[in-house]
Amino acid sequence: MSRLNIRLAAMAAAAALLLLLCGCRKENTEVVTIGMYATEQNVKTYSEIWDLLWRGMNQNYVGWEIEDFDWDEILKIYTPQFEALDEKVDSLNKADSPDEGAHKETADDAEKLFHEVFDRFHDGHLYVEYVDYATGKRRGLSPSSARNSGRTDLEDAVRLSKSYYCKDGGEFSEDFRLISVSSIMCEEILKKQEVMLEDYERLSSLEEITDSQQLTLNALENALPILETMRRYMEKSPFYSSSLYALYRDKLSEADIVLLELEYGFPDTHFDDDETAALLIGTTKDNIIYYRLTRFALPRFETLEVPASSLSAADSLIYRTYYDALAQLHDKAYEMYSAGTLKGIILDVRNNPGGLIDDLKWMAGLFYKGERYEAGTMKMKNGLGRLDYTVPLPVRMDCYGSDEEDIDEPMVILTNAQSVSCAEFTTATVKQHPNGISLGMRTWGGGNKLLPDATYNSVVNYSGCIGKMGETPVFVYIPYDLTSFYDIGVIDGVGIAPDIEIRYDADLYSATGRDNQFERALSYIREGK
Repeated sequence: MSRLNIRLAAMAAAAALLLLLCGCRKENTEVVTIGMYATEQNVKTYSEIWDLLWRGMNQNYVGWEIEDFDWDEILKIYTPQFEALDEKVDSLNKADSPDEGAHKETADDAEKLFHEVFDRFHDGHLYVEYVDYATGKRRGLSPSSARNSGRTDLEDAVRLSKSYYCKDGGEFSEDFRLISVSSIMCEEILKKQEVMLEDYERLSSLEEITDSQQLTLNALENALPILETMRRYMEKSPFYSSSLYALYRDKLSEADIVLLELEYGFPDTHFDDDETAALLIGTTKDNIIYYRLTRFALPRFETLEVPASSLSAADSLIYRTYYDALAQLHDKAYEMYSAGTLKGIILDVRNNPGGLIDDLKWMAGLFYKGERYEAGTMKMKNGLGRLDYTVPLPVRMDCYGSDEEDIDEPMVILTNAQSVSCAEFTTATVKQHPNGISLGMRTWGGGNKLLPDATYNSVVNYSGCIGKMGETPVFVYIPYDLTSFYDIGVIDGVGIAPDIEIRYDADLYSATGRDNQFERALSYIREGK
């Protein structure tokens, strides 16, 4: 029997023992099943939803150690208020004619109460969703969004230019480039798509058409709208250059990758414009590496091992190009470091909303020696008691390569109010680097790790999800552990303050194309202050 099965069996036995000890005490039975196994919830009214939320949080929430309010007192204060709203809804439902305005007003009052409760929590990933009793519609609460909405630097993050400081090449040498879906879908591919358009027009004009020609025409009708989307996407990309294709042509040729399948297949990257994990990689003329990752959502390694028959050729091109670029970045950095020509590194996680924890190795992990880097400690819930935690366990980050030493040249990470989660993990790692600092503005404040799937209930401890997203009347997404970073502590609800604070000047960029935060990072590396 595997360790997991043994642990699950032990947990089941413990749950059975608890039931025997508790006799007919129904509430304890429900507490055991809320976050562990239940996918069905017999709740409807506000007071029932509130009761489930209170008990579920009491059992499953991992961040009690950092909260400063009395959860038992919260129960006493808000239970009568939710019961009063239930009475109002019942009264409205008994009326001769429905009053939609009154129902909505009641729903708004309930949401306000839920906000009053959950906006107290510091966890940056906490998300609460419930089916409203008055209207039957789903409502969601994000405490960290409510908490951060009043930040004066949030507008700076929203206005941050996507193109950054690179107009006309700027500080960068000729190998500056953007690796993204838009740049990989280069002119050579679009030229072949032009052939598709010609084929479509030719087949559409035929008075008689064969079955084979009809199949081709159907495929073209499906593909051409996507072609137009790709055209618009590429036209607005300030970094697009056909030279990228030349950089990888030899590699593609060696791998015998066909750019387009016979049936005119388009790449299915599973990322839209805003979710593309774009890599911005460049080297300044005085050998400072700049690397920006827009989100921690790189294609999975296992995808690269999928047989070619089930992975489109264009997908394969896109996925492999990401890792080729990052491997080249790593090799180039260590080559320059060994030669004594590397002056420093700037990592940019501004506006990076986080993503998959495995991708940490592809950010700061590119520049640390080839072993796991320990960034701090974590505690997980380990029992029904509110403060039942495991002992502190190490939080480790994988590093890329087999390097014998860390790159110890100055390292600066650019952050702002929308640097979240994995972006903050990377920030904490850089700040622990002997010559690493953060520059910009305070990060969002969400440093705890999440379960791999928001609909997955934890089966190895008591933290995780309450209910199932989109299915149960109540769903709560609770991070998996309480993380504390060395020299920083718990960052949830607080964020990571920069070593050098400087607000982004959007007006300066609009007028001159200059990024003042990036320029300050350059001056720090060049002048050491």
